Amino acid sequence: MDIRPRYDAGVEQMKERMKKLNNQILTSHENELPEVIRPSLVQLDDDELAARAVKKEMERYPDEYRQRAQAYGNSLDELDVDFSNRVIKSSQVGTEAALLMDYVPSTKLKGLENWIEEADVFRHANQEDSDIGMKKEIQEEPLHLPEMLRIYYFLKGDISDFSHPRSDSVAGVLDQYILDGASLLPVLALDIKQDEKILDLCASPGGKSFIALQTWFPRLLVCNDLKLSRARRLHQVVNQYVPKSLTSIREKIAITMENGCEFPEKDAYDKVLVDVPCLTDRHSLKESDNNIFSVMRVKERLTLPEIQSQLLVSALQAVRPGGCVVYSTCTLSPLQNDGAVHLALSKIWQETTIEYSVVDLTYAVQPLSFLYRFGRNLGLRYGQVVLPSLSNNFGPMYICKIKRLR
Repeated sequence: MDIRPRYDAGVEQMKERMKKLNNQILTSHENELPEVIRPSLVQLDDDELAARAVKKEMERYPDEYRQRAQAYGNSLDELDVDFSNRVIKSSQVGTEAALLMDYVPSTKLKGLENWIEEADVFRHANQEDSDIGMKKEIQEEPLHLPEMLRIYYFLKGDISDFSHPRSDSVAGVLDQYILDGASLLPVLALDIKQDEKILDLCASPGGKSFIALQTWFPRLLVCNDLKLSRARRLHQVVNQYVPKSLTSIREKIAITMENGCEFPEKDAYDKVLVDVPCLTDRHSLKESDNNIFSVMRVKERLTLPEIQSQLLVSALQAVRPGGCVVYSTCTLSPLQNDGAVHLALSKIWQETTIEYSVVDLTYAVQPLSFLYRFGRNLGLRYGQVVLPSLSNNFGPMYICKIKRLR
């Protein structure tokens, strides 16, 4: 079923509700910030500049993050899991563990590693808005659903499978692209306009880029991913879904292999989507092969928040003043959602002269409530989250929209 009729009805209902709300709540606002000397604007003498230049990356992180990690006596780079000492013999456990043995009869217990949980490494993300120069504004208008975009879904409670994509004999491309329904949300949040230059910083496997392309709005769509295998997947999507006869559309697509954490172009794009690598909750629950929670990938898992925050910093540097960035994940991890956003905004405030505002999408996403189950009263500071449910089995998906002011 096409989502457009339900969405249009939701937009009208939202407008009626908005008329009844207090104007003070609806008016976009900016927090009054105290006069604080911004760290990135402080004039340093030569000795201070030299000392800062040789600092390691971790030492430029806010103290609340670094101190927690150092309390363990380990940096993430030094984290070493002792695989040879994972087995505990029953003779080695004390009287406290004997109770466990009563319920789980066993001769051995596994799990003697020196685990450092990700939430313990970055625990104190408690800076106030004024500490990171954050301004807020409310997006009063609903998310725009472009006319050229065709999205189909099953009604609530219908757990049928979509048919496999079939090749169109005339166009020579597949007739549909199947993906998690929540993947639509970050692209709609970007609010792509006609002839804008768009960057998808972590584009593979290509579903969100393809949605952006289907709006017919981008003047240029840059799909970036670091690994060759993932770039090949992007080329495959273009070949499978964009007819060769549409040369004008194909010419709008550029596939690059830059390091997203150090993207070379600055102030160059109207909109940037940064769908970061994350815990991929749904995949982690369903697949055991190469699972991010496997013992062999513990170091990789613990470094994810650092990578995510740096990708967002890079995205805010790549977008032009007046443009916007949408950060998204497919995890429910507070650390990788609000936590990574907070870390990135703290870096932006301390190390650059960029000014920004976080856009509250609470009202803007309401017309999509028939499609998604949005998390409410979860204490989210920056973004919105889609929660999977039995009747609306989409997500999880977290999005945060940030507008660059200067």
